[in-house]
Amino acid sequence: MKKICATLFALATLLMASAAYAESDCTNATIRGSYGFNFSGIQAQLPMAIVGAAMAAGEGNGFATLTISLNGTVSQGVHVVATYTVNPDCTGVLTDLTSNLHYTLVVLRHGAEFLLINTDPGNTFTGDFKKQ
Repeated sequence: MKKICATLFALATLLMASAAYAESDCTNATIRGSYGFNFSGIQAQLPMAIVGAAMAAGEGNGFATLTISLNGTVSQGVHVVATYTVNPDCTGVLTDLTSNLHYTLVVLRHGAEFLLINTDPGNTFTGDFKKQ
């Protein structure tokens, strides 16, 4: 297990360094427009999946409407408001103000896609946003 973790860490570090080198000078405006997205993983020890549509203003704020399945219980039409900050190296943070959830993000392909991982204790889930 330690070997797998070390290998994954080395790969992630290499990929992040490559992404930072390939895409620099990102700003909040790099994430602008409408995105389709999905999340999957574990939230509070329960399996979770989400799909939805988001709109980012390019000024560090946005909103989304989503459908969530938490341990098989489905909620549709859920509205979320968020803030985000994108660093020049195309990494950043996002905060879901509605649920008080926190994420680390990386912007890909000049804002055509960005990936998130939840950083709150007890949660293990990731998300992928793709520009529509």
